[in-house]
Amino acid sequence: MNARCHVDNIKTSLEPFMLTNKRLALCVKANMNDNQIKKAKPKENMEKKHPSMFVPSQEDKLFWIFYVMTKGFDDYNLHQYTNQFTEEKKIKFKYIDKIREKKALIKSHKIQKIYECESDLINEKAITMKTFHVLCIIENIPFVYFTKNSYYEFIPSANVQTPNIIHKIKDYFAYEINKAELIPMYKSPRYNIANYDKPIKAISSFKGDELLEIAKFFNINSHDVIGKKKTKQTLYQEIYDVLTENS
Repeated sequence: MNARCHVDNIKTSLEPFMLTNKRLALCVKANMNDNQIKKAKPKENMEKKHPSMFVPSQEDKLFWIFYVMTKGFDDYNLHQYTNQFTEEKKIKFKYIDKIREKKALIKSHKIQKIYECESDLINEKAITMKTFHVLCIIENIPFVYFTKNSYYEFIPSANVQTPNIIHKIKDYFAYEINKAELIPMYKSPRYNIANYDKPIKAISSFKGDELLEIAKFFNINSHDVIGKKKTKQTLYQEIYDVLTENS
């Protein structure tokens, strides 16, 4: 009898560690919930949401937008599923040579650290906006680049082409096709910036009422909730947050 009680006591003490049907069900449920949490949200289909916009399927979206702008959709479709990698590398190496040949022209557009563009083309999976800009300088291609609250415009002198429309929508670059008539409408609520990498200059560069004028453009109140005038730093930060927002 004592031996049986001893066995029962051991079973009772080990019960929390036993894999019973109930505990197995709880484990499966917890694992399913964990997988649902970790499951990445599906990417938006930008072309479905914006039918007039072209979003390349390739990782280097700005490069392939430039490719379409210079070569057209027939060539793009030809290489989309075959020899894509070879074509991309061939064109990129071609433009490394062109960047070196056109260095004086590129510098005349106030592009700094041109070597970064060469590195982009050789080493990176996707080129930056600066490298895209340099490629457009070389080929004399005008464009207007829109983010949520700002725009940058590149119109080469003596260029009569219709500007190409480039959008940054969240993490995507998109090329809007045959919609040049919409450019004034897109510009209207956005602030014209001089540098896409630094959409607002350093706070020390602002004089007088310059910050107040930008704040007024974005309907940012110059006074806080109790009517006290905001400091220059506070107003600058609020403007910076708006200009760098891209959701």
